[in-house]
Amino acid sequence: MSSQHPGRQSPEPDTLTGAQQHDVPGSGKISSTMGNAQPSPKFAQDRSEETKQHSLESNPENPLEKIEAAKYAK
Repeated sequence: MSSQHPGRQSPEPDTLTGAQQHDVPGSGKISSTMGNAQPSPKFAQDRSEETKQHSLESNPENPLEKIEAAKYAK
């Protein structure tokens, strides 16, 4: 059984738009009308230090460690 429309073919090159054929891809940069979307380096450094001091432990204790230690303490 063959289909009436067996598959979709690529359009002829002369019917392609510039974006499909030869235009340069975008640069990935935000336009200047969007404003400065990045925080300043000072802000980023301050937030990093704050996180290190208050949120991160060098070796956090597993909540189950105390339970396991109690099993073998007898």
